[in-house]
Amino acid sequence: MRFIDFFAGIGGATLGLQKAGMQLVDALEVQGQAKKVYHNNFGLFPKGDLMNIPTYGIEKADLFYASFPFIEMSKSYASFIGEDPDSFVATNLYFYFFDFVAYHKPKYLIIEIVKNITKAGERHLNLIYKILSQLGYKTATYCINYRDYGLPISKEVVYLIAVPRTTPAFELEKPKRQLVVLADFFKNRTISKKQVVQGHQYKLLKLPYDSHRSIYYTGFIKTQEERDVSYHSRTFPYNQRIYSDSGFYPCFQACEKQWRYFIYQEVKNRVIKLNDRQCYSMKGFPSSFAFSPIASHACTHLAYASSPRVVKWLGEQIIKHDQLFSIPL
Repeated sequence: MRFIDFFAGIGGATLGLQKAGMQLVDALEVQGQAKKVYHNNFGLFPKGDLMNIPTYGIEKADLFYASFPFIEMSKSYASFIGEDPDSFVATNLYFYFFDFVAYHKPKYLIIEIVKNITKAGERHLNLIYKILSQLGYKTATYCINYRDYGLPISKEVVYLIAVPRTTPAFELEKPKRQLVVLADFFKNRTISKKQVVQGHQYKLLKLPYDSHRSIYYTGFIKTQEERDVSYHSRTFPYNQRIYSDSGFYPCFQACEKQWRYFIYQEVKNRVIKLNDRQCYSMKGFPSSFAFSPIASHACTHLAYASSPRVVKWLGEQIIKHDQLFSIPL
């Protein structure tokens, strides 16, 4: 099965689909540093801005994967809910993406969107459903948490999986529950002496473990301004916050530039600072993956990247569906 990765970033989705057994034929990405990382790993230099590429300017493929850069969806509910979807059209890239869908009519579409679209952006989600229906597709929606796929991160992402209306509906089979908390993840991993934070550099807090997401905020690095910690959400991933390894990590921040991620190892009673390779591995990237040598770029790329492990599972499920129903291109 052949696929094209839209808004490819550094290639998290590409890697996952390749591991599922699919063939990469094309990719689109506008950010220069991300394109370099993509080329280093896959040997293909992504095409640029899809707004400047004609619909016939890409290869034929069975699957289109699109991880929409919904920066707007990261806004708070209060600031976003008042916006008018009609005025949003001109600035939103998904309309350009659907031009390619209308022209090429791929067998499958996987659209990855931040979870906030199900709340503040519900009207935009309904608009996407409407467009897909007009293009002849029926859509299944899944909210997936990385932690259910063997990753030590609690992060929810929405996936829309669309197939032609004339074919049987796609149903995603969930993997067997395989929770891996941070303590499990780091059990057999080497921690260098440089990663161990000295006691005078941080402050641990005696907080009850009351997070429904199993993300346990337990302290902070003292270089951060000390303030009333009860004011902030215990699960929001402020950099330089410390989280217990008895739970999961919240997610990685796009605004982070220096790998200021910390966990408290309960059994060893110490705080460690995560390094770049460990952070990439936590999201499902293999040790062989070549990311940017510039920390600020590598941090941002990781925050926006799709999880290869999650996408691999989606790809495998689509291949099964295609083999079962033999959808012609």
